[in-house]
Amino acid sequence: MNSLFEDLKEGLQEAIDFEKGICFMMKQNKKKHCTRQILSLLLLLSVLLTGCAWNLSSAQPEIHTVTITNGGRITLEVGNSICLTTDLPEALQKEVTWSSSGSAATVDENGVVTAREVGKAAITASYQSLSDSALIEVIPR
Repeated sequence: MNSLFEDLKEGLQEAIDFEKGICFMMKQNKKKHCTRQILSLLLLLSVLLTGCAWNLSSAQPEIHTVTITNGGRITLEVGNSICLTTDLPEALQKEVTWSSSGSAATVDENGVVTAREVGKAAITASYQSLSDSALIEVIPR
């Protein structure tokens, strides 16, 4: 992140220098050359802003835990479903791997748990080396 701010600081200093040059050109009434510098300044700012947006949007927060937000102990009747979610940022939700420990309940790649047969199953959400589980108890209809 420091290099991003250093690059931004350097780019802004260049923009300030350009602006000083533009003011000088305008005072000297050299409008044609001044117009070229304005266009150069706009191009530089465009590149800087695009680069900053790309760097900031690609930065991911540091994740230390994963929690199933609506987990814990859940009771479902056979045939019913529930969608489990995690506390991860939305951009990382697609990277969560869902799994079930038993045949009583299954879970798909989106966290939708379906009660298949009477019994119990642990549903686990995993992200990188982190995970959390919810206990699903399936009861008859």
